[in-house]
Amino acid sequence: MTKADYDDWAWLYDRTLGPDYCKSKLEALDRMILGHLPVGGRVLDLCCGTGQMLIPIYGRGFQVTGLDISAEMLNYAKENAPVATLMQGDARDFELPEQVDGVVCASASLNHMRNIDELSQVFKSVHNSLKEGGIFVFDINHHAQMVRHWVNRPAAGEIAADYAWMITPRYDATSASGAFRVDMYRRPDHAKKHGTALLRLLLNRPFLRRFKLAALAKFGIDHPDWDHRGADYAVYGHDLDAVLHCLKGCGFDARVETITGAKEVGENTAAYFICQRRDDALDLAAAE
Repeated sequence: MTKADYDDWAWLYDRTLGPDYCKSKLEALDRMILGHLPVGGRVLDLCCGTGQMLIPIYGRGFQVTGLDISAEMLNYAKENAPVATLMQGDARDFELPEQVDGVVCASASLNHMRNIDELSQVFKSVHNSLKEGGIFVFDINHHAQMVRHWVNRPAAGEIAADYAWMITPRYDATSASGAFRVDMYRRPDHAKKHGTALLRLLLNRPFLRRFKLAALAKFGIDHPDWDHRGADYAVYGHDLDAVLHCLKGCGFDARVETITGAKEVGENTAAYFICQRRDDALDLAAAE
């Protein structure tokens, strides 16, 4: 993952997936981490994207910092969260000016790490950024889940008057690697808007999801005069036990559960890791 990978997608992420992911995860983060941190403490949103998570965390009484590798994502974050301290950096190798009480990394950002070694680099950077006893929460799409659902069919998208987008995830179990493809369409000034307002409203209703995805699958054929950009974003599946073992080796006590708090993580649910920095592993960098 390079800083340019998400730059071209930032405008779309800011108005669609960023707000949606934030709304869907806040309740879980309150239970897993935010409710256990000292009011007035510091929280890092690692891989913060366009910053939608920063304002609700700030509103709960915390000082907030956002770190992301994409400069364009951070440009939007400046507008969305002017109260936050923002930093451009790589999750695998970063340093904060002072340690924080908690770190969140949401929206399966760590699936971009290619292997356990790269995850270990992230965990060590997070460990060194946390105060003693600090909490780190992140979610990933795991191997069994990706085998079940990442089957190279359109999985999400939206049709608006002036833009449309679609995500198609795919995964190869043998190599434990895959990608999600993002197709983005933007209407140039000379082109017609898509359909009527009523049609767009109906297509974006949850109960008509199948029809919307079918319309998106042939959107480029039906709208040849719209600007189109497609990009693949590489992802990697990880074994849950291997991740837990890696966290332990990096100085964390950790457990895994679902977004609802269930202890059994199956093929239909993402895995959330709730990790606490062990007091007996104060400085991994110094020990190496």
